[in-house]
Amino acid sequence: LYFRDSLLMLPSALRKLAKSFNVEDKGLFPYKFVNKDNIFNDYNGKVPSFEYFDNLNIDKYNEYYSKFNDNWSLRNESILYCEQDCITLFQVLEAFFKENFIHNNVNGSKYVSLPSLALANFRTNFYKEDDSSFITNIKDELFHFIKLGYRGGAVDVYCPYGKNIYRYDVNSLYPYIMKNFKMPIGQPSLIDGNESKITEIINDPS
Repeated sequence: LYFRDSLLMLPSALRKLAKSFNVEDKGLFPYKFVNKDNIFNDYNGKVPSFEYFDNLNIDKYNEYYSKFNDNWSLRNESILYCEQDCITLFQVLEAFFKENFIHNNVNGSKYVSLPSLALANFRTNFYKEDDSSFITNIKDELFHFIKLGYRGGAVDVYCPYGKNIYRYDVNSLYPYIMKNFKMPIGQPSLIDGNESKITEIINDPS
């Protein structure tokens, strides 16, 4: 049994995804109507007012309202909504993985995020194993060593006051560098202690 975050694969609202992939809609639900009193009192009665629904026009609300005869149940509708939510998400992922497999011959369900799936598609369809520029899959000791150097977030420190200051920013610097400069590729080597080995490896990559 695997637990995955679907938002890492398809970062969009489920309602929009359902429309994009032409599958069952997730349905309507008055999120703002849910509170402690309504839950404990097991609310049954009229459909909650229009203002309890999000992103819903009055015509859709009236259509939804007409399906009930003062017998709207918070418990029942909550269960149905959750079930339909799961069904819709499954149908979206199924359609997405099927389409990806047809076009790229890659089983998308094996991957946890859209970038990892994109790399798998790239490896499968655009790379040859004997290509000297092959992007290797770094594992084990070397992976954990490189991971020690991972850093993230903004680490700059700015003085809140100054004179004659010029501050510059660059848009899309990463893609510019990737397009115009060589990137580290091939099979990396772990060097322990002797820096002279770097020159040896550069001169004799084998």
